[in-house]
Amino acid sequence: MNDFDHNCPVTNKPAYACLPPDENIDDNVLSLVIDKLTLTAHVTDAEQREEIKKSFYDTSKKSPEFQPAYSRDRRYRLNVAAPLGPDTRLLAQAYPYNDTIPFVRIDWSPAKAGPDSMPVTAARLAFLFPDGYGTFRLFGTVTRIDLAVDVRGVNVNDLEIWPKRTRRTALFVDSRGRVETRYFGSSKSDAQWRIYDKRRERAAKGAPAYDYELTRIERVLRPRLPFKDLLGLKNPYRDIAVFDLSKVKPPVPLHYWHCFNDSCRLRGPRRALNLVPKSKRPMFKHTLIAAIPNWWRPDELWEAWPHALAGLGVHEQPSTSS
Repeated sequence: MNDFDHNCPVTNKPAYACLPPDENIDDNVLSLVIDKLTLTAHVTDAEQREEIKKSFYDTSKKSPEFQPAYSRDRRYRLNVAAPLGPDTRLLAQAYPYNDTIPFVRIDWSPAKAGPDSMPVTAARLAFLFPDGYGTFRLFGTVTRIDLAVDVRGVNVNDLEIWPKRTRRTALFVDSRGRVETRYFGSSKSDAQWRIYDKRRERAAKGAPAYDYELTRIERVLRPRLPFKDLLGLKNPYRDIAVFDLSKVKPPVPLHYWHCFNDSCRLRGPRRALNLVPKSKRPMFKHTLIAAIPNWWRPDELWEAWPHALAGLGVHEQPSTSS
């Protein structure tokens, strides 16, 4: 069985088999994007190491766009950053305190930088590394990648999402009890889920608000995968079951149904069902099955993965011209 094949927590059948017919599929899923990408590379040649260190020291003279940068990753002596857009930057690091970790590291958001940003990104890297972007394209390792799917027209409060494996969960709500963000797995784990209200996040940052609901389902992975093999990444979105509770008629009075929804968020759908009296359990189960949305098709979603890589210029050698 594929590592990502799993059973729906309600039907106990493979989650991708618990889908309605193909007709009348809602166009809710907007896109699959790479929201963050971190690459590292080993540099063993002593002369190249010295050349890279000198480039970092001289960046302010060679390229005024680069400035000394702060990073939460404090393992490197040299840290510089250059803007790639209004609210995103390219972070480059070199010369670690510990010689056992990779000599260089870069970090940026391809989604925020935009599909036409890779020539600029490559030109920035050419200031710092003898082989520019090729240092990472050919020899780099993906130490972190954030994959995001935006679901349009669906509020995060109406979604019940539960991963294949039981994980530590965290739920953040506002003063009125409305869900803002849900986490499955710790921030330091190799795989974490984040589900949050993207529309609300944008408004909080002062960005122009969307005129529709927008929920982001994001997977944070630390695959430690060679960059050249990124195309072969397994589909992480087969790892969750999704229910849209706004599309079903509650089988009980609304206040009881809200309590059941809260129980699902706290315990997961299967354990929440086990707390329902046996006589009422079937109607709750059938309602949850009816809440499996026709827009959540992880296999079809993953067909866009090659396009996400090529479209953002992440998998192909970009031009180094500015």
